[in-house]
Amino acid sequence: MKISQRKFYHRENSDINYTNSYFDVMDSIKDFLKVSKLTDVKNIRLNYIEEAFEVRTVRRESCVILIDYLSEFPRAKRGQVRYLGPLRGQF
Repeated sequence: MKISQRKFYHRENSDINYTNSYFDVMDSIKDFLKVSKLTDVKNIRLNYIEEAFEVRTVRRESCVILIDYLSEFPRAKRGQVRYLGPLRGQF
């Protein structure tokens, strides 16, 4: 299983331009899932480069923690469907 998040959050308004990294958030998720590695990912798309952080695990314990968390605090509909589909009944 994997969970990923874009690398930077950028916000603009009339008074301020603000860019923040999601590194600390993803590092906390890595620790919460008891995973040792946080990966920096670059996906080359047609018109841009998508930069993201990714946490991957195949350990049963970490997968169960992630499924339980996402069941209690669901993400966008796309995320719900993607994590439940192939794993239903495996754990």
